[in-house]
Amino acid sequence: MKKCILFDLDNTILDFTANEKHSLPKTFAHYGEVFTEEISEIYHRINGNLWRRYEDKEITMEELLASRFRDTMAALGKTVDGVAWNETYIQFLSEGHFAMPGIEVIPKLADKYRLYIASNGVHSTQENRLKLAGIYDCFEGVFTSGQMGVQKPNPLFFEKILEQVPNCDRSHTLMVGDNLKNDIQAAKAVGLQTCMITAYPGTFEGCDYVIDSLWKLPELLDSIERKD
Repeated sequence: MKKCILFDLDNTILDFTANEKHSLPKTFAHYGEVFTEEISEIYHRINGNLWRRYEDKEITMEELLASRFRDTMAALGKTVDGVAWNETYIQFLSEGHFAMPGIEVIPKLADKYRLYIASNGVHSTQENRLKLAGIYDCFEGVFTSGQMGVQKPNPLFFEKILEQVPNCDRSHTLMVGDNLKNDIQAAKAVGLQTCMITAYPGTFEGCDYVIDSLWKLPELLDSIERKD
């Protein structure tokens, strides 16, 4: 039986930071606005706070998405249609497929392992980005918080995935991601092995393995198999 590997998407396989930097100015330009450093700071503060409120179940995803651009522009004294702005932004995001270093290993791993995406985000956006990157067919399934109604770091996110992946032994399933809380500790809570990709060396609670890029993953997997 092939080992199952779950991958976070943003800043693990595809570079969300670069995508965001590309998509936000295009969104504002679409509506005749200049995306300045001041607006960037306001947007990220508001967006970050909305995501925290969503994680604490204070607001719904629909409220989050409708509010972030509306509230950003309100802070600048302007009234906009937050839903329309968000839809435009999501469209630009869905077209962005900037790759993280080492993305080339994914097709090779797909020949040997069963690969799945485990990502917070809008399902159609994440699927489209994988297709544009040319690696969509490498994955046997794409699981997103938007699709399942629960998001990382809630361990239920991973439980729902395991319910839908056949013949998947959780003790021999590896979760690969870049976020300690969302990817590593949440996956560890349901008994998965965990691998964190980070440029910062150290020991991370709940993390079984640490590598600095996707390039190192095949070597790590070979090492794990030799121990098994």
